[in-house]
Amino acid sequence: MPISPEFFHALGVPLVRGRVFTERDTAGGPRVLVINAAFAKKYWPDADPIGQHVTIAKGLGPEFEDPTREVVGVVGDVRDNGLDQPAPPIMYVPAAQMSDALARLGNGIVPTTWIVRTSGNQASLTAAIQKEFLAVDALLPISNVRLMEDVIARSIARQNFNMVLLSIFGAIALLLAAIGIYGLMSYSVEQSTHDIGVRLALGAARRDIMSLVVGVSGSRSAWRARTRRRVFCRGCCTACAPAIR
Repeated sequence: MPISPEFFHALGVPLVRGRVFTERDTAGGPRVLVINAAFAKKYWPDADPIGQHVTIAKGLGPEFEDPTREVVGVVGDVRDNGLDQPAPPIMYVPAAQMSDALARLGNGIVPTTWIVRTSGNQASLTAAIQKEFLAVDALLPISNVRLMEDVIARSIARQNFNMVLLSIFGAIALLLAAIGIYGLMSYSVEQSTHDIGVRLALGAARRDIMSLVVGVSGSRSAWRARTRRRVFCRGCCTACAPAIR
C-alpha cells in the first residue's frame, strides 16, 4: 500500500517498533518498507522483523520489478475489512518510491484515497478541501467524501441492524410474558374472589390478601394455614374453621 509520510499520524496508527516514513524516504533514497503487526506475526513469528528484506511484485514482468526493500518499522494493525474481521497482513511503501507501473496497477484496483485530519468542524471543511484539490488540478475528479464517523458507521451497520432485531424480539417476548402473567393472576383472583371475601370477613390483614393474590399459585396452602392459626388465636370459634377452607 503506497502512503505518504503523515499517513500513520492522520489515522492514529501507533508505532510498535522501528520508525515510520519521513520526507527523506524519496525516490532516490534507500528502499524501505513498514509492515503491520499481523504481517510480522505471520512471516517472522520468532524473529525480529526490523532489518529483514522483502521483494515486491517479483515475477509480474520487467515493468513491475521493484528493488528489494528493508523493513524499517512495525505499526499497529488496522482492520480494513471490518471491525468484526481479523486484521490482514499489510505492507506500507512510501508513495515517492513507487514505480509508475505499480502505481497504475494499484490505482486500477483501489482508487487513490486522501485522508485529511483536522481539529475543527469536519463537516464544514468539506467544501474547502474540495476547493484545494481543484486548485491543483481542475480536472481532478473528487467523489465519495465522507467523515471517518460515517466510514465506521457503515462498517458496523450489519451488527447494529442485528442488535435492533434482537432488541425488538426481546421486547416482544417480554410483552408476551407480562400479558401471560397478568392473565394468570386475573384468573387466579377471579377464582379466589369468594375465599378473599371470607378471609376479609374473618379479619385477614390486607398484607395477607396481597400475598394471596401475588403468590396464589405457589403458597395458597401455606396462606390458609397461617390464616387459620391467626383466626383461632383471635378467639374465633371452631365453627368458623370450615368457612375458611
